[in-house]
Amino acid sequence: MRSDGVGHGLFDFSMQRLETGTRSDPPTVLLIGDTGSASPEFRANIRAMEHERPLLAVHTGDVSYHGPKEYRRFLDTVDDLPFPLFAVPGDHDRDWDEDLSEYDELIGGRDRVVDSGDVRIVLLDTSAEVVSDESFSFLEDALAAEPKPKWTIVATHCPPYEPGRAVGRGHAIRDAEQSRRLLATLAAAHVDLLACGHIHGFRDLSDSAVPIVITGGGGRSVEPGDSYHYVRVTLEHPIRVVEVVTSGPRGRAPLERLLDSVIALLLWNGKSLSIGALAIVALLAAFRWRAALSRFPHVLAAAPLAFALVSTRWEWENEAAIWTIASVLTAAAILLRSWPLRGLDHVGGGAPAGPRARALQPHHFASLLSIAAAVVASELIWLLPIALAWAVGVFVWASMLDERRLSPPATAATPAVPLHVVLRGQILYVLVLAPFLFKELNPFGFWPIH
Repeated sequence: MRSDGVGHGLFDFSMQRLETGTRSDPPTVLLIGDTGSASPEFRANIRAMEHERPLLAVHTGDVSYHGPKEYRRFLDTVDDLPFPLFAVPGDHDRDWDEDLSEYDELIGGRDRVVDSGDVRIVLLDTSAEVVSDESFSFLEDALAAEPKPKWTIVATHCPPYEPGRAVGRGHAIRDAEQSRRLLATLAAAHVDLLACGHIHGFRDLSDSAVPIVITGGGGRSVEPGDSYHYVRVTLEHPIRVVEVVTSGPRGRAPLERLLDSVIALLLWNGKSLSIGALAIVALLAAFRWRAALSRFPHVLAAAPLAFALVSTRWEWENEAAIWTIASVLTAAAILLRSWPLRGLDHVGGGAPAGPRARALQPHHFASLLSIAAAVVASELIWLLPIALAWAVGVFVWASMLDERRLSPPATAATPAVPLHVVLRGQILYVLVLAPFLFKELNPFGFWPIH
């Protein structure tokens, strides 16, 4: 279902497919929302939807939670759907794309109308959690347009109200007056269904004055008691709304809720934190924590790099500056590491002792510089102080253990090592940047791309 090179964005491509698509009787429409770009639960929904034969599908917003670079990953995820897919933007699509310019280019569908036979789909933009005057004018014109269809569905991200909450409160359009105006406009036009997202669950309000269905369990997360799902709408009298569950509910029992909270923390950005945590636990379990600190302090100090490698959260997009800084830090690490190896450290009887002195040795400083270079290369500048604080803590702790275990430092001078041998041995400091160069080039599409 790839839109690249065909039309302009997902909307135009789907309009082309709609013209040549099949018609079911009675027609069905699939709804899905709040998916993010490629979670396992979202992919499970897509695999199940591939077996459906609807007229079309509508995404009710939030295809991205980490910026526009996820738009193409979203398109890759839905690529195999055998029917047209249209989308409205959600509030999280605006997080890193405030004017939705990149969304309009790659996804499209803001304040647009889709007509297909007896079915009209009105795609209304409420991604700013309000309904602008321009969007109201568009909606009124779309609902009044002739010829009138047999079925009219309005799709938007924010519902006019959250069930059980006052209008204008909770996970809904923030302006109560706008919400009431929206409901009055839809009721006056006898709209058959208002499809929304924003609330991460399934709510069937099709018996209300303005029939509403909320579907926000597409793949990002779900509220306790809800399940990951999409919705099948069959356009007949009365309209049939069916929640199609693809992954089980979360947070039903107190223990499960606690585990869900832990898992949610670990999965804060995809699987990145869990990968880093598992790497640390595996090392500590394999070698016991004391042995691990003594034998592999530099590996443990570099543990945050596992997160930096897989995460794309809040990246600093300036490749020239990123790789210049990373290269300078790597070169400094190599030179600093070469200094003690060439016999310029610990000469004579005045070598310092104690955990603080051992923690501040040049090879530890070199490792800190190398870790800093890798974090910078990952573009996660915000992670830099966290990674360095972690590394310093590991080195101090490891040095305290070594101080108890090792004999006093030798007083004899260390023989000098030829410089070319020293530099050849520092190739690891260059290789540590290789995974992040691979991340930047992203040849196999493992990471969300621009």
